[in-house]
Amino acid sequence: IELVSGKKATLSSVQTEGRYLLLDFWGSWCKGCTQQLPDLKNLASTHPEQIQILGLNFGDTPTSLGQYLSKYEINWENAIASQNVMETLRIDGFPTFLLIDPEGKIEVMSGMIHEIENRF
Repeated sequence: IELVSGKKATLSSVQTEGRYLLLDFWGSWCKGCTQQLPDLKNLASTHPEQIQILGLNFGDTPTSLGQYLSKYEINWENAIASQNVMETLRIDGFPTFLLIDPEGKIEVMSGMIHEIENRF
């Protein structure tokens, strides 16, 4: 994946040992993504030792992506989701949340952040 910072990374290199990694597939054009942002921020702030978030943006230009991150004060790592990543993980709706356990296995895939929150 290509991080917004310009670095290339793998999911396993992004995930901090012993923590869950929550992949948030989103786009600035997605109303549901914006509606669930407060709950996503709450999850990040109430469980910082257990979970980290990686936003995977799809369908935005670098400019619209940067403006959205700034406007909504999103401070977790973000990356561009390639078409290959979308197809490999079978992401076909937004938002989609994918929770990866500390061992690197997919635990939950959902379009609702509440289904992720209930695990913590």
